[in-house]
Amino acid sequence: KGTALTVLAPPTVGTITGPSTVATGGSFTLGVTASGPGKLTYQWRLNGSAISKATKSTYAVKKAVSANAGSYTVTVTNSVGSTTSAPRSLTVSP
Repeated sequence: KGTALTVLAPPTVGTITGPSTVATGGSFTLGVTASGPGKLTYQWRLNGSAISKATKSTYAVKKAVSANAGSYTVTVTNSVGSTTSAPRSLTVSP
């Protein structure tokens, strides 16, 4: 009988999708696809700082303000390790 070998690895994270520009007061949603063994957890960051309660595969804002502009990343973690996406810039226009 053969023996199964399970390879555990950190998650694979795709490119963040969503708009690059949003009008002040407008809404936007950023999303990412990720895969990997085990349960995946998410943490979105804006300019390197964790966004409170932004822990799903999507991050949505109903009314954009100038403080929402910047560079977004998302770190996806499983029991083996974590992977951070490439940054995505968002501009908030007046």
